[in-house]
Amino acid sequence: MAYQIDRYNGTFLVSIDDQTIDSSSTDLRLVGRNYSGYGEIQNENLLHLLENFANTSAPPRAILGQLWYDSTNKKVKVYDGTRFKPVSSAESSAIAPTGFSVGDFWWDNQNEQINVWNGSEFIIVGPERSPTYGDSSSSPAVVKDSGGTDQQIIKFQVGGTTIAVIAKNTFQLNSVLNPIAGFSTLQPGINFINSDSTTGETSSSHRFIGTASNSDRLGGFLPADFLRVGNTSFTSQVSFKDNGLTVGDQNDFRIRVLNGNSPTIESTINQPIIVRISNNEGDIKDVVVVRGTGIEPGSTGLYDLGSAAARWKTVHAEEVKATTFYGKLVGTIETAPGPGGSIPPLSIQSINIGGAFEMISAAGATSNFNVNLAGSSSTVTISSGATGTLNNFNIGTTTPGTARVTSLTTTGSATINSSLTVGSQLTVNSNITSSGTLTVANNVFLTGTGAIKVPVGSTALRPASPDRGMIRFNTTLGEWEGYDGTEWRGIGGDADEDYGLITGSTDVFVDYGGLF
Repeated sequence: MAYQIDRYNGTFLVSIDDQTIDSSSTDLRLVGRNYSGYGEIQNENLLHLLENFANTSAPPRAILGQLWYDSTNKKVKVYDGTRFKPVSSAESSAIAPTGFSVGDFWWDNQNEQINVWNGSEFIIVGPERSPTYGDSSSSPAVVKDSGGTDQQIIKFQVGGTTIAVIAKNTFQLNSVLNPIAGFSTLQPGINFINSDSTTGETSSSHRFIGTASNSDRLGGFLPADFLRVGNTSFTSQVSFKDNGLTVGDQNDFRIRVLNGNSPTIESTINQPIIVRISNNEGDIKDVVVVRGTGIEPGSTGLYDLGSAAARWKTVHAEEVKATTFYGKLVGTIETAPGPGGSIPPLSIQSINIGGAFEMISAAGATSNFNVNLAGSSSTVTISSGATGTLNNFNIGTTTPGTARVTSLTTTGSATINSSLTVGSQLTVNSNITSSGTLTVANNVFLTGTGAIKVPVGSTALRPASPDRGMIRFNTTLGEWEGYDGTEWRGIGGDADEDYGLITGSTDVFVDYGGLF
């Protein structure tokens, strides 16, 4: 009669006929009735059960709940109907045990922590605390804020002290319901113990050690509060103390406030300060150079001081030296005495005077005021409506120019070494001497009680190209003569001279200077 083999839970497993062996249903050989030599088989089955089928490979016909000792990994495993799973237990001791395999557990009964062997050392599984040193862990928590609302956080503890909290929102901790030492107001992100929630500064020695890709503040200050390489612009006003700031490897250039109220720009190494203008194309212009001896242009004759559109109001100086003056000179112009006490002439290209003027020698009436014109095209022009005074005034050079005057009054002796043209009225209260041509476009008024002296010379000295209306005294003929546009003719005569003698029967008309 066949044996019926049932599981422990009563379910049928297999039926074994008489005098047969079943080797396919399980990893044990099941013996039927009256099988010869069954004792050896039964003994081996008991041995296999005793050693839990110890082998490097899993039993091929495992059934639910079967044990297998994995001799390769030295682990006892149990079959769950699908696969063999390790059956682990932790050894308990105060000192780490030896001879463990990878994955073995050890319960540290001194620090009350479970550890796992990774093949080279024990790693703490948890909890991350010890009775001796306190909790060391990161753990989520729900806390109440000052308004009683739940807030989610993660606390980081070391040795029983919370040194950092990760928060999702900005809120103030409820210091009565759930205080955390060193924390008051939390901001989104990582909050360190004893940190100001506004500036981010930590008053204790706790720090973030490592490299951060960015930071909102440095020393409690915003990035915009710093002067940075590659970005030297400020979004708001920046204030420095009176000590100011320095630039250069040797602190060469300094900007500061002296004595509390004197802003100062300073070269600290006795080198010039250069005011430079450049563009993106490499065009560099040194406009001004400030030296210990004074202020100079970056290049001679290249840059202007002021312009036609933007002029300085007043320039005060002990002495002005220039190659050329352009524009208006208002005030007193003096030529200082040179070596030996002589006063050099004022050499100009042209003078244009449009208002009241006075030209007086710096040495007074005892010295001449000399104006040397630069060439034959140079002029002294006094515009219409201008009136003024010339005192010992000399105009002209070796190559005389022309002095054009609309209205001219002299109170001293005026010597004109060039041609003088008066467009309106010439008033001479003293003497005027001209070695050139004196031209008056309108009238000449001689208000004195003396005399006027005209040119005196022989016939040979008559002007080569006379103008109509010229008069002179001819020393060859001993008489006055005038040029009528065609020839020179005598004018006037001696007061005691007879008017003429009439002879013959023809009518004769006698007039001064001619017989008709």
